[in-house]
Amino acid sequence: MGNLVCSEPCLADCPQGWKCKQIQLTGTDLVFACVSDFMHLCQPCRDKEDCRTGEIQDACVDYGAEGAFCGTVCEGNEDCPDGFECTDSASVGGGSGMQCTNPAGVCECSDSAIKFGLPSRCVRQNDFGTCEGERVCSETGLSDCDALEPAADICNGVDDDCNGITDELDCDDDNE
Repeated sequence: MGNLVCSEPCLADCPQGWKCKQIQLTGTDLVFACVSDFMHLCQPCRDKEDCRTGEIQDACVDYGAEGAFCGTVCEGNEDCPDGFECTDSASVGGGSGMQCTNPAGVCECSDSAIKFGLPSRCVRQNDFGTCEGERVCSETGLSDCDALEPAADICNGVDDDCNGITDELDCDDDNE
């Protein structure tokens, strides 16, 4: 789950939680290896492309203010590893579907997420708006969200309420 491990070639059978799949290597021979069903599960992500390896595409599940983490398609809790639930989940970028998610509402950083400093999309939200930022995995875990705290727009050259419009007020003070 999110950590890089060596695998084994296969013809049909693999351990539970793994499937025998064709993988692309250099050369022309077909190669089959055991591939984890949970390759990206709980890996921090900004969008679905962060949850892709070759032909395996998982969803980048929106965990709200805590960030976004890769899910895995499921039909019921029995399809998820221990400690995860199969829930109808919203994906970053739109859409939803049944995904294995962490009921704690946040995922811990795996060794490989720390090694590569993987980022997660995050938001700060209040009555003024929603600002997007990132959290990054490190030895101390996920960093704080670096998004601005949404505020009322003032004439300062900054999009304070994060709505895509800078200084939407009349800032003309008749002073050249």
